[in-house]
Order: sequence, then structure tokens, then C-alpha cells
Amino acid sequence: GVVAGARAAVVATVASAVPT
Repeated sequence: GVVAGARAAVVATVASAVPT
């Protein structure tokens, strides 16, 4: 759904912002 897609995008953005 739309909410799931939006949440996935936010999670991907946050994950890419966190240094490994």
C-alpha cells in the first residue's frame, strides 16, 4: 500500500544516513 511504500522509503533514507 501507499503507507507501506512511504515507510519503506523513510527507512531506506534513515538507513543510508546512518554511518556503518
